[in-house]
Amino acid sequence: MLVAWEDGSQTYEPLKTMAADNPAICAVYAELANLLDTKGWKQFRRLAKRSQVLTRQLNQATLASYRTALLFKFGYQVPRHHKEAITLDERNSSTKYRDAEKLEMSQHANHSRFKDLGKGSPGPEGYKKIRVHFVYDVKHNGRHKARLVAGGHLTDIGTSAHNDQTMGCNGPLSVSTVGRVT
Repeated sequence: MLVAWEDGSQTYEPLKTMAADNPAICAVYAELANLLDTKGWKQFRRLAKRSQVLTRQLNQATLASYRTALLFKFGYQVPRHHKEAITLDERNSSTKYRDAEKLEMSQHANHSRFKDLGKGSPGPEGYKKIRVHFVYDVKHNGRHKARLVAGGHLTDIGTSAHNDQTMGCNGPLSVSTVGRVT
């Protein structure tokens, strides 16, 4: 088997050696080159059929490490959720993320975007509860930002003119325990 190495060199290596080191790559190659019925390559048939499963597992592992990895911007750690923001503020003896959350909520209050219905109260008829959460960021000047975002993917898509005014949702929105979008 001719192997092209990272340094640009190419060498012939025994298939048995390559199969022991990286059977998945051999199986993918055998499938692409239509070698699965050839002597020596038949051992990769079952693995080649599972290549989509292996690829999916590899992609999921990569995404899982991305989701759990620490995120830094401009020397500041950026939290992925509210609890982590509070923890970072406590660890750094600051209130930057809490202040960013308060600023965001005060801006929503100033524009009368929400009506507080109280925690756990059912929304008015025709409204659908959706979750909201904060998305955090650090700007180039070190300013900490928090944006309140709604889970619009949880709503049905509508077609009436009223729905266009409510971000393409089927009927007016009631945002979980925060209130109502107007």
